[in-house]
Amino acid sequence: MSNKDSIIHSTILGTSRKRATAALLAFWTSVVDSDDDDDNVIVSQQLLTTREHGESKRVCIKNYVAIVESYSLDGIVDFRKHFRLTKMSFEEVLIKIGDKLSMASSVHHTGRPGNDAKTQLLVGLWILANQESYRTVADRFDLTISTAWCYFRKVVDTLVSIASDVIQWPKNESQRQCFSTAFRKRQGFPNVIGTIDGTHIPIVAPHNMANSYINRNKYYSIVLQGVCNARYKFIDCYAGPPGSVHDARVLKMSPLGKKLNHNIHDLVPSDYHLLGDSAYSNASHLLTPYKDNGHLSRKQKNYNYKHSATRVAIEQAYGLLKGRFRILRYVNIYDTKVIPSVIISCCVLHNICVDANDLDVEPYQEDADANVAVGINDRNLDTKGRIKRDDIAEIIN
Repeated sequence: MSNKDSIIHSTILGTSRKRATAALLAFWTSVVDSDDDDDNVIVSQQLLTTREHGESKRVCIKNYVAIVESYSLDGIVDFRKHFRLTKMSFEEVLIKIGDKLSMASSVHHTGRPGNDAKTQLLVGLWILANQESYRTVADRFDLTISTAWCYFRKVVDTLVSIASDVIQWPKNESQRQCFSTAFRKRQGFPNVIGTIDGTHIPIVAPHNMANSYINRNKYYSIVLQGVCNARYKFIDCYAGPPGSVHDARVLKMSPLGKKLNHNIHDLVPSDYHLLGDSAYSNASHLLTPYKDNGHLSRKQKNYNYKHSATRVAIEQAYGLLKGRFRILRYVNIYDTKVIPSVIISCCVLHNICVDANDLDVEPYQEDADANVAVGINDRNLDTKGRIKRDDIAEIIN
């Protein structure tokens, strides 16, 4: 029997703690990314503990939080490799929500004292940043599976509770001018305060109304609608509609869409506008590309090019978001009422990282047709929107 077969065999039979420990280390070495090698070395040097759960025994890492705390701000073992954000960003998040986590966990649901806010946040970040099972996460942090899930939910809910403080629409003329100036530096497109688009978050097949979650690419998803500025920071987010819902419909359903219907000029004054793709109707507050029917003028083609080169900010923001928080590449949670909170919590963390200039993330590349816009009828254009689009096409020519 080969060494590999021996490890597998000892794991199955559970013949000894020593052999189970070896199997666990071999497992972690095989499943983690190559950039986690330093972590594997440190873990292998630590004592492991056996946690009994009913009649079964699980081998867990002992004092993993202490290992993480030993990471220096710029040490050889990089905190970011494992939690997808810098240690400084982590400390900033802890400042914002640490007190709330501490209050929520002064007593654990079993009646025992709960872990501190730092441990809860580390558990929550690990689940958001990595695609691991809850059992594996529980073993890593020496917790029961139910406690790991409980900490994850607390972190998500607490992040959502501060979303209105972190994800903010431009409040005044000064902020609008700042946003539009940053966008104009890209391709000269004037008076843009945000770019809007929807993206699909793949999910496991829901237990209820599963068919409504199948999108046009034939997989289950929930839609995230985002608006971002030129720094890739979200200024509005809305998550929850099933994958079968069209982007234009999502906008109408969203709080942003309802606000635009009631007080449009408070959000987007007449001189300003959002940029969106052909999934949306062209309007004075939301400019879209000219529909390419094969007869576009040179000015219209130029407009479309500069529009696309400016609007791409939202796609780049999604690339950073999914590159950092890998749970968004496939959310293995059956309760569709929980998933929107998970998505928004990632958007909150994303904004905190942007503010900290923590953008050294490998962007996630979507499949070529994953978020291709399905155009709508362009014949019944808003008159003011049509005139505004034509005027801008002339200006940027």
